[in-house]
Amino acid sequence: MEIKITVASKMAVIKTLSALIALSFLAGCESPEQQAKERTETMQKMAVQVTKHLLDRNPVTISESTNFLRGQELTDQCIAKLSKLEVIPNAGLDVVKEKSLAEDEKRMNVVEVTSAVASLPIDKATTPFKVSGKNIIKVQGKPDKVIPFSLTMTLKLTPEMQGYPRVIDVNGLTHEDIYGTPAPTMTKEAKGKKHRGH
Repeated sequence: MEIKITVASKMAVIKTLSALIALSFLAGCESPEQQAKERTETMQKMAVQVTKHLLDRNPVTISESTNFLRGQELTDQCIAKLSKLEVIPNAGLDVVKEKSLAEDEKRMNVVEVTSAVASLPIDKATTPFKVSGKNIIKVQGKPDKVIPFSLTMTLKLTPEMQGYPRVIDVNGLTHEDIYGTPAPTMTKEAKGKKHRGH
Protein backbone atom coordinates (compact mmCIF):
# COMPACT_ATOMS: atom_id res chain seq x y z
CA MET A 1 0.00 0.00 0.00
CA GLU A 2 1.46 3.33 -1.03
CA ILE A 3 1.32 6.33 1.27
CA LYS A 4 0.63 9.62 -0.48
CA ILE A 5 2.19 12.88 0.61
CA THR A 6 -0.57 15.22 1.80
CA VAL A 7 -1.22 18.68 0.38
CA ALA A 8 -0.16 20.15 3.75
CA SER A 9 3.23 18.40 3.59
CA LYS A 10 3.77 19.56 -0.01
CA MET A 11 3.00 23.13 1.04
CA ALA A 12 5.41 22.83 3.98
CA VAL A 13 8.19 21.67 1.63
CA ILE A 14 7.46 24.50 -0.84
CA LYS A 15 7.48 27.09 1.99
CA THR A 16 10.76 25.73 3.39
CA LEU A 17 12.47 25.72 -0.01
CA SER A 18 11.11 29.21 -0.83
CA ALA A 19 12.49 30.54 2.45
CA LEU A 20 15.90 28.95 1.78
CA ILE A 21 16.02 30.37 -1.75
CA ALA A 22 15.17 33.81 -0.38
CA LEU A 23 17.92 33.44 2.22
CA SER A 24 20.43 32.47 -0.46
CA PHE A 25 19.68 35.70 -2.37
CA LEU A 26 20.11 37.74 0.79
CA ALA A 27 23.30 35.91 1.78
CA GLY A 28 25.43 38.11 -0.50
CA CYS A 29 24.43 41.18 1.53
CA GLU A 30 25.03 39.66 4.95
CA SER A 31 28.10 39.63 7.14
CA PRO A 32 29.88 36.30 7.80
CA GLU A 33 28.64 36.49 11.40
CA GLN A 34 25.02 36.87 10.27
CA GLN A 35 25.40 33.98 7.81
CA ALA A 36 26.90 31.79 10.56
CA LYS A 37 24.03 32.67 12.91
CA GLU A 38 21.42 31.78 10.28
CA ARG A 39 23.24 28.54 9.44
CA THR A 40 23.27 27.61 13.14
CA GLU A 41 19.55 28.34 13.49
CA THR A 42 18.71 26.35 10.32
CA MET A 43 20.68 23.30 11.45
CA GLN A 44 19.33 23.48 15.01
CA LYS A 45 15.74 23.66 13.73
CA MET A 46 16.48 20.73 11.44
CA ALA A 47 17.87 18.64 14.33
CA VAL A 48 14.73 19.31 16.41
CA GLN A 49 12.37 18.63 13.50
CA VAL A 50 14.05 15.35 12.50
CA THR A 51 14.09 14.14 16.12
CA LYS A 52 10.34 14.73 16.37
CA HIS A 53 9.78 12.89 13.09
CA LEU A 54 11.95 9.95 14.20
CA LEU A 55 10.01 9.48 17.44
CA ASP A 56 6.57 10.21 16.00
CA ARG A 57 4.14 7.33 16.53
CA ASN A 58 0.98 9.43 16.51
CA PRO A 59 -1.50 7.75 14.14
CA VAL A 60 -2.55 11.15 12.77
CA THR A 61 0.96 12.31 11.78
CA ILE A 62 3.19 9.22 11.41
CA SER A 63 2.65 8.94 7.63
CA GLU A 64 3.72 12.55 7.08
CA SER A 65 6.72 12.22 9.42
CA THR A 66 7.88 9.05 7.65
CA ASN A 67 7.51 10.74 4.24
CA PHE A 68 9.67 13.67 5.40
CA LEU A 69 12.34 11.35 6.86
CA ARG A 70 12.58 9.15 3.78
CA GLY A 71 11.96 11.85 1.20
CA GLN A 72 14.24 14.69 2.21
CA GLU A 73 15.65 14.62 5.75
CA LEU A 74 17.77 11.44 5.90
CA THR A 75 20.39 10.08 3.51
CA ASP A 76 19.84 6.60 2.04
CA GLN A 77 22.60 5.17 4.24
CA CYS A 78 20.99 6.64 7.38
CA ILE A 79 17.57 5.29 6.36
CA ALA A 80 19.02 1.79 5.91
CA LYS A 81 20.72 1.89 9.32
CA LEU A 82 17.65 3.14 11.23
CA SER A 83 15.33 0.70 9.44
CA LYS A 84 17.55 -2.21 10.48
CA LEU A 85 17.47 -0.99 14.10
CA GLU A 86 13.64 -0.70 13.86
CA VAL A 87 13.84 2.97 14.76
CA ILE A 88 11.90 4.09 11.66
CA PRO A 89 9.16 2.10 9.99
CA ASN A 90 9.54 0.92 6.42
CA ALA A 91 7.39 3.03 4.12
CA GLY A 92 4.04 1.56 3.10
CA LEU A 93 2.66 -1.45 4.95
CA ASP A 94 4.74 -0.93 8.13
CA VAL A 95 3.35 2.59 8.55
CA VAL A 96 -0.19 1.29 8.07
CA LYS A 97 0.46 -1.38 10.75
CA GLU A 98 1.88 1.24 13.15
CA LYS A 99 -1.18 3.47 12.64
CA SER A 100 -3.61 0.59 13.06
CA LEU A 101 -1.91 -0.65 16.26
CA ALA A 102 -1.84 2.85 17.78
CA GLU A 103 -5.51 3.40 16.92
CA ASP A 104 -6.49 0.02 18.42
CA GLU A 105 -4.59 0.82 21.63
CA LYS A 106 -5.89 4.43 21.63
CA ARG A 107 -2.23 5.42 21.88
CA MET A 108 -0.37 8.49 20.70
CA ASN A 109 2.81 10.31 21.67
CA VAL A 110 4.16 13.81 22.11
CA VAL A 111 7.88 14.54 21.63
CA GLU A 112 9.43 17.36 23.65
CA VAL A 113 12.97 18.37 22.65
CA THR A 114 14.60 20.19 25.57
CA SER A 115 18.09 20.65 24.09
CA ALA A 116 19.71 20.62 20.64
CA VAL A 117 23.34 21.78 20.76
CA ALA A 118 26.09 21.55 18.14
CA SER A 119 29.15 19.60 19.33
CA LEU A 120 31.44 21.33 16.80
CA PRO A 121 31.50 24.79 15.21
CA ILE A 122 28.75 25.19 12.59
CA ASP A 123 31.30 26.46 10.03
CA LYS A 124 32.16 22.81 9.33
CA ALA A 125 30.25 21.12 6.50
CA THR A 126 29.37 18.19 8.79
CA THR A 127 28.16 18.96 12.31
CA PRO A 128 27.08 16.59 15.10
CA PHE A 129 24.25 17.75 17.37
CA LYS A 130 23.47 16.44 20.83
CA VAL A 131 19.70 16.27 21.13
CA SER A 132 17.79 15.37 24.29
CA GLY A 133 14.25 15.48 25.56
CA LYS A 134 11.35 13.25 26.46
CA ASN A 135 8.91 11.07 24.58
CA ILE A 136 5.51 11.19 26.29
CA ILE A 137 3.28 8.24 25.42
CA LYS A 138 -0.42 8.79 26.04
CA VAL A 139 -3.18 6.19 26.16
CA GLN A 140 -6.75 7.47 25.81
CA GLY A 141 -5.37 11.00 26.11
CA LYS A 142 -3.68 10.41 29.48
CA PRO A 143 0.11 10.14 29.99
CA ASP A 144 1.11 6.48 30.28
CA LYS A 145 4.93 6.61 29.98
CA VAL A 146 7.55 9.35 29.93
CA ILE A 147 10.69 8.14 28.19
CA PRO A 148 13.78 10.39 28.36
CA PHE A 149 16.02 10.23 25.28
CA SER A 150 19.46 11.46 24.29
CA LEU A 151 20.95 11.05 20.83
CA THR A 152 23.67 12.34 18.54
CA MET A 153 22.59 13.45 15.08
CA THR A 154 25.12 14.35 12.38
CA LEU A 155 23.95 16.93 9.86
CA LYS A 156 25.61 17.84 6.59
CA LEU A 157 25.00 20.93 4.49
CA THR A 158 24.19 19.75 0.98
CA PRO A 159 25.04 22.04 -1.97
CA GLU A 160 22.61 20.18 -4.23
CA MET A 161 19.81 21.32 -1.89
CA GLN A 162 20.99 24.96 -1.79
CA GLY A 163 22.64 24.53 1.59
CA TYR A 164 19.69 22.67 3.13
CA PRO A 165 21.02 20.20 5.71
CA ARG A 166 20.43 16.45 5.63
CA VAL A 167 21.00 13.94 8.41
CA ILE A 168 23.78 11.49 7.56
CA ASP A 169 23.85 9.58 10.86
CA VAL A 170 21.93 9.08 14.12
CA ASN A 171 23.38 7.34 17.19
CA GLY A 172 21.90 6.60 20.60
CA LEU A 173 18.26 6.23 19.54
CA THR A 174 16.78 2.81 20.25
CA HIS A 175 13.51 0.95 19.86
CA GLU A 176 12.96 1.43 23.64
CA ASP A 177 13.22 5.24 23.28
CA ILE A 178 10.17 5.06 21.04
CA TYR A 179 8.00 2.45 22.75
CA GLY A 180 9.46 2.15 26.24
CA THR A 181 10.70 -1.07 27.83
CA PRO A 182 7.94 -3.67 27.91
CA ALA A 183 6.84 -4.71 31.38
CA PRO A 184 8.23 -8.14 32.35
CA THR A 185 5.58 -10.86 32.20
CA MET A 186 5.58 -13.70 34.71
CA THR A 187 5.35 -17.13 33.16
CA LYS A 188 3.23 -19.90 34.69
CA GLU A 189 6.45 -21.70 35.59
CA ALA A 190 7.79 -18.63 37.44
CA LYS A 191 4.49 -18.19 39.28
CA GLY A 192 4.56 -21.83 40.39
CA LYS A 193 8.02 -21.51 41.97
CA LYS A 194 7.46 -20.59 45.61
CA HIS A 195 10.51 -22.13 47.21
CA ARG A 196 14.10 -20.94 46.89
CA GLY A 197 16.51 -23.21 45.08
CA HIS A 198 13.86 -24.65 42.73
